[in-house]
Amino acid sequence: MRLIDRIVQCRLPFIVEDRLTGRRTRLSGAMDAAPELQRCPIRYVLDDNLTRLCVDLAYSGGTSVLACIDLIRIPAERVWVEWNGSVPWDFKCR
Repeated sequence: MRLIDRIVQCRLPFIVEDRLTGRRTRLSGAMDAAPELQRCPIRYVLDDNLTRLCVDLAYSGGTSVLACIDLIRIPAERVWVEWNGSVPWDFKCR
């Protein structure tokens, strides 16, 4: 199951309780984002190789990105992009 699916299905509010006073407070959480994500028309899930490429581009100093910026298009006003955060990175910060 993808992260977006988990968020869209979330129906529980995020409640915290102050240990000293017992006061309960509702914080914003996944449940608040669910309706908007449900209406999101385009969803991308990047595979691990593409995630590595994006990280390499992000840390390339911008040269590679600027050279091909005219090729980058986002086909909608709302887009969800998801990736595996545990992919091992093979980059060096410059």
